[in-house]
Amino acid sequence: MTSAPLFQTRQGPLAVLVAGTGGIGLSWCRAICAHPDLRLAALADVDQRRARGVAIRLRHPELPVAGSLAGLAAVPADVCVNATPPDAHRAVTAAALERGLAVLTEKPFAATLTEAVQLTAAARAAGQLLMVSQSRSYQPGLTQLRDLVAGLGRLGLVSTELSLAYRPGGFRAAMAQPLLLDMAVHAFDAVRLVTGARPVRVWCTTADPPWNWFAGPAAATAVVELTGGIHHTFTGSWCSEGLPTSWNGRWRVSGEHGTACWDGDGPPRAEPSAAGPVPPTPVPLPPAAGDEAGLAAPLADFVYALRTGTVPWGECGDNVLTMATTEAAIRAAATGAPVAIGPLLSQAQREAALCA
Repeated sequence: MTSAPLFQTRQGPLAVLVAGTGGIGLSWCRAICAHPDLRLAALADVDQRRARGVAIRLRHPELPVAGSLAGLAAVPADVCVNATPPDAHRAVTAAALERGLAVLTEKPFAATLTEAVQLTAAARAAGQLLMVSQSRSYQPGLTQLRDLVAGLGRLGLVSTELSLAYRPGGFRAAMAQPLLLDMAVHAFDAVRLVTGARPVRVWCTTADPPWNWFAGPAAATAVVELTGGIHHTFTGSWCSEGLPTSWNGRWRVSGEHGTACWDGDGPPRAEPSAAGPVPPTPVPLPPAAGDEAGLAAPLADFVYALRTGTVPWGECGDNVLTMATTEAAIRAAATGAPVAIGPLLSQAQREAALCA
């Protein structure tokens, strides 16, 4: 018996509405304009003046502009790209799904795990693809690291170190947990891709250096226990001056047959134990690309999924695990106690059902 497809597929040119026209929204617009199967159809932003400015910068001043998706109801569309701040993700994604659009949303999935569960249920009910763009999980070096790790046998420890002096302004500067919700979420997603394991439990502490220029703590250390006895340690800071790491972080994976490392920019490398298999030789990586090219890979994956029905990385039902890890870290930092993923997901599902 063949199971029903998870979401509706679409053929032919795809018309795209972009919600949110800040810096990342502009980058998404440029990536959409560069894709041969996509047509930018309209822009929505609470700041309509900013949206009109983006249309002019893209040399498409004729694009319809509105303060919300509701204001674009008369514009034919197939897809919505949600590039709004996290607090707006739920409302924008829900409105797009209700309209019958497939949705590609910026990470994090939503502001809370309960909202992410609600949106997953809404996507399932609508029969539409809802994909969370975890763009850093598409880095070629991370894919090569995953291939190297596959030859290390059973895994033990994974570490990710991130050290940057980041002064973004805007909504990130005002977030209660800027590093965990907006940046560590990438590492929590990538470690699942690299190891193939699921999160089980999370410990976390945050730090607030005296020179911190964010409203919330911009430094944290989290330990994520994953299935198979793997432990992932994330240590990061967005207010660390000097000797920066890559934006992808510095990675080290230890297994029974050796160790693999990745500096976040160049090709990863592995050193096997005497009894371990010879690791594959990573090919040189292309030069680092700008924001638009960094979004091209998840955008292409999204379009391929819509064409074929293939479930992409970042599909909502799976990305809930990334969001659960992130919320578990935030809660653990607040309480000082470890947070188990299973009960946290069950609680979010109960809360989502009460709101249905």
